[in-house]
Amino acid sequence: MDELVSRFDALCDKVDEETRRVFVHSIEILDRSIDILGLEKICFSFNGGKDSTVVLHLLRLVIAKRVLNTIKQNGQLVQDFNELYYQMLQKMPVLYFHTTDQFPQVNDFIHACITKYHLQCGVQACSFIEGIQNIITQRGVQAFTMGVRKGDPFTEDLEHFAPSSKGWPAFFRINPILHWRYDHVWLFLRELNLEYCCLYDEGYTSLGSIHNTVRNPELRIKDALGHESYLPAYRLKDGSSERCGRGRWDKSALFYLIPFRQPCAMSAMALPLPSDYFKCPPLPQHEKDQLIAFGQKICKDVVLNAMAMQLAPVEAVLTNPKTKRRARMRRGKDVFNQELDGMCSYTQVQSTLGQVADFFYLDTSVKLRAYGSVVGQMVLDRQTLHTLVDHPDWTSQGNQYSPLHYIGIEWMVMECPFLVSNRDTCFIEAHDEFEFFDEKSKTPRRGFVRAVHSIEMEACPSLRETHGIVRSSLVRSGHIFIETDDPMVLDYVCVYVTNPNGKVPRMINLKMLYHQCARVLNLEQYLHLDRITFAFDNGEFTHVSAFQDKRLVNFCSRCDKKFNLFNRKAHCRKCGQVVCHSCSFRWQLQFRRSSNIKVRLCNYCFTGGMDFRPLPHSSVALSTFDDQTLNATSTVSELSVESSSVHEEAEVVEEEEATHVIEDEFDTDYLNEHPVMEGMFSFHSSSRSLHFSKSSFSPYCDDSSLVVSM
Repeated sequence: MDELVSRFDALCDKVDEETRRVFVHSIEILDRSIDILGLEKICFSFNGGKDSTVVLHLLRLVIAKRVLNTIKQNGQLVQDFNELYYQMLQKMPVLYFHTTDQFPQVNDFIHACITKYHLQCGVQACSFIEGIQNIITQRGVQAFTMGVRKGDPFTEDLEHFAPSSKGWPAFFRINPILHWRYDHVWLFLRELNLEYCCLYDEGYTSLGSIHNTVRNPELRIKDALGHESYLPAYRLKDGSSERCGRGRWDKSALFYLIPFRQPCAMSAMALPLPSDYFKCPPLPQHEKDQLIAFGQKICKDVVLNAMAMQLAPVEAVLTNPKTKRRARMRRGKDVFNQELDGMCSYTQVQSTLGQVADFFYLDTSVKLRAYGSVVGQMVLDRQTLHTLVDHPDWTSQGNQYSPLHYIGIEWMVMECPFLVSNRDTCFIEAHDEFEFFDEKSKTPRRGFVRAVHSIEMEACPSLRETHGIVRSSLVRSGHIFIETDDPMVLDYVCVYVTNPNGKVPRMINLKMLYHQCARVLNLEQYLHLDRITFAFDNGEFTHVSAFQDKRLVNFCSRCDKKFNLFNRKAHCRKCGQVVCHSCSFRWQLQFRRSSNIKVRLCNYCFTGGMDFRPLPHSSVALSTFDDQTLNATSTVSELSVESSSVHEEAEVVEEEEATHVIEDEFDTDYLNEHPVMEGMFSFHSSSRSLHFSKSSFSPYCDDSSLVVSM
């Protein structure tokens, strides 16, 4: 199976750029769908046709790539590949509708695939609606992936991801090859030497029932004696003639093709928008004052949301394998609107308040790209509509507010490549410093909050009619940083609450919130990359002449493991020590704004000699929790870690394509302990304060109460 992965990569290298993008995008769609829903929740609807066969092999490719990544991350043997591959493949439900008017060759091909690839296939001999409902009920399936392409009947308004139509059970349709052409299908199958139904070699180009399908007349040829025969399907020159051998379509069979919405009236206007697209006249002073006061209130509300969600049970504990930092994930509700779901993550980051505040002050395109890569959002466009209070370091006037205080009205478009249309939002963004008086330690601690909340502005109307972009809402969301006893380590709490609008199911919204909050582990990695690039540019790396001699070193300088055939030696480019591959990673750094250079760095140098310790159970002291009780069990999501250096115009990226977050298993007592920060939050830019305690507030109890000082 790993040979198929190699052949696919080789095929992508030799085809034209358009075809490569089509192939790779299909892989990304399936891979991202598995990330969000889980393989067990995605059912493959297999009908034996060429398009469905392509999807089958795409799924095999995605699963094989994920297994190879798992083996690489966990240091397992390549010999374990087949066992892990088939274990994962058997997790995927497969659905096949048996009909009496099906070609026997198609039935034979389907059964051959089921046997060869050990598919867990459920055969349905009932109506399509009944069969769909059966597998949803029996297997908990939430989505179906299908071999549908543009040009098939009733596909004019389909998208890669679409909810089911009215009158059908609730599920999502995943159409990974929607934009493949006819020639793409045969290029993929033939170049990779993949099997397909034998009828395609006999002149059939599109298979339906035995009553409405004949050989394609475009493939009919005659020899010198006038005897007729048919060329194979891949010899068809004009892909638009693919269905010349088909009669009238049976609409009841095409449950996945029925359009689910009316097409929107979308203009040809492109992103990014012109800088003067939104007409934003100066605000009256009274309106400006109201927005400033609202921004100050939002800072307090975001802190309240984050602290309240820290009372919720821990849903997961994630680990970044490169920094070894962990994050606790919790799910809760918005404090002021219990109908809105929220997600909160807690971790620590090696940084200062000034550094993180500067990171979130997005005053240049370089910093905007860095922000988008760290938080995992592809920002298609962003404009500042009004700057209400600017940071004094970036203005000549200064103001009476905190040095880290900023308030502005922003507009942003986020690309949503999976399950939902692109979203935009108009929001108020506020930065503020605060002082947190920790009641447990009786210690005042400085803090910083970056808060966002969507608002409506007459100058920023919805772009749904003009660009097909759905307006979403960010609700009391943001990032909170609080100093700890270690002057270079901050407590970091990230909270997201959204109202996605449109037709996004709650399950999908929760998955999106989960993946967004998991990105907290990217920030510290980005800051380490930025620091190490600066050291590289300034000649702070050890000279090669001072490196340890590999021949004289038999044990890793970091983990003390003995080197052998499967545990190879490598030099850390910064310290010159000989380390194993488990204790180091290769990174691509930009050297003095010119060339990109790949270097291997040991984890110790990359993290700046950070002494990793478990997350604390409170804000008072670090926990003494025993690390040996941790057990990494599964890869649950991918983090986008490609990031731009704030100091450079080029990107600083790692060699690996993505960082996998590992979900850890902890004992129940540990999961139920809540690291609640109890005390008084006093905000610098206003007279607002917030007193929060576990005993006085619990959003998950009916008798909740809260003490808030204004």
